[in-house]
Amino acid sequence: MILHLIFRNPMIEGPVLEKGVSVMRDDLIRVESLQDMVENCEKICAKGDRIGILEHWGHSNWGGRSGVAYSMDVGRDRLDDNSVLFEFRHLLGRLSPLFSRDPLAQVFLGGCWLGHGKKLLQNLSRIWGGVAVMAGYGLQNPLFSGVEGGARVCIDMECHNARPQGIAPSGRRDSIYPW
Repeated sequence: MILHLIFRNPMIEGPVLEKGVSVMRDDLIRVESLQDMVENCEKICAKGDRIGILEHWGHSNWGGRSGVAYSMDVGRDRLDDNSVLFEFRHLLGRLSPLFSRDPLAQVFLGGCWLGHGKKLLQNLSRIWGGVAVMAGYGLQNPLFSGVEGGARVCIDMECHNARPQGIAPSGRRDSIYPW
């Protein structure tokens, strides 16, 4: 079975009022750290299922560390251009065999403005064996449909701008590929 897994940071909390109704998506798996997310994926895929779509909703940051343009928090861990290559490479690499190759898996990072972090998206795609990694250019919200402000998709070192129709919480499973 090809799975669609959705993770969130602890600080993304509900309820949120939408049209006068209290809303919190119950399909979001709360994670405290990158290791927690990886272990959840391994446990879920233990019987041979593969990840077709992996979403992670969390806050992103720009600046901060010297020379690092964009980063994303996964629980208490911060992923940036450098940390994914050095500090977290082995841990992130454990996800690689869990991704579907046919069809090619898609990863969506739901952090605001993270689409501007080209090196981060490229590095993650390379670590995961060429999986498509996408992030939006604008503000993002896990309760609304689709990606806000267009997006960047990287497959290995090749990146394209995309206007995805919503692997994110719209419920649609349209491809994120821009071509």
